[in-house]
Amino acid sequence: ILEDIFDEGFAAKDPHNGIRMHVLKYVIGKADCVRVRSEYLKRRILESHAALQDRIEVLPLYYNLESWRDMKPTLDLKERYPQFKFIILHISGMTARSHTLEVVNGAASLLRMYPTIGLVIVGSGPLRAAIEKQVIALGIFGQVEFEPMPEEVISHMKSANVLVHLSEDPEEDAVILEAASVKLPIIASAKNIAGTLLVHNESGFLCPLADATCVQYHLKAFLNDNLSRTRFAMNAEEVVFERIEQDYKAYLDAYRSSVERCI
Repeated sequence: ILEDIFDEGFAAKDPHNGIRMHVLKYVIGKADCVRVRSEYLKRRILESHAALQDRIEVLPLYYNLESWRDMKPTLDLKERYPQFKFIILHISGMTARSHTLEVVNGAASLLRMYPTIGLVIVGSGPLRAAIEKQVIALGIFGQVEFEPMPEEVISHMKSANVLVHLSEDPEEDAVILEAASVKLPIIASAKNIAGTLLVHNESGFLCPLADATCVQYHLKAFLNDNLSRTRFAMNAEEVVFERIEQDYKAYLDAYRSSVERCI
């Protein structure tokens, strides 16, 4: 199971997803083993299928940090939006668990105060209309830019000033690793992968909850302290390269072993 079947918008993403969910409910309890993409999916499945405890595992994932770090940018946000001198980047699946509304609310006061600060939101999802409505209601429409999800977001990251990522969706964990690998300062939720990798006030700012006030406070801190932004970004890069396995062969061996335990 590689996708978040517990996402409220899962059925709407694909006309076949309703059928997939029906089939899954029928077969999962009879499966000899189950492999999932994340600890979150494992926990949610065990809530309703406790008998799978000894038959379910999280598959290893491979993140090519070096390729992200060395990738040549194909765009520059400062050139695309020359009116902005400081760019807040938010990459989102725009579901309830992405917490984009909290990011918008947290950035709003700074955007109103400083016309040369911009918020670039990349992605799409079921809450897109609600997010746009909130942007208009807050009076910051002229400083918020929406972009569709591109093939890669590294170029966006290499030309932004800070990433805000409050998502609790493990499908979006790669965003934190991508940002850290290219030395983009991070404000994140302690409930996503950032909470297990980064240290608050050393390699990033961590919010215990998806809290707009926390976002606002730490955005102000980063805005006023270039040295901290640089230090945090360098520390985050060091952490992810130390903690995330970069041996592709070892990853393949671990993946194969997990599958073989099903046979």
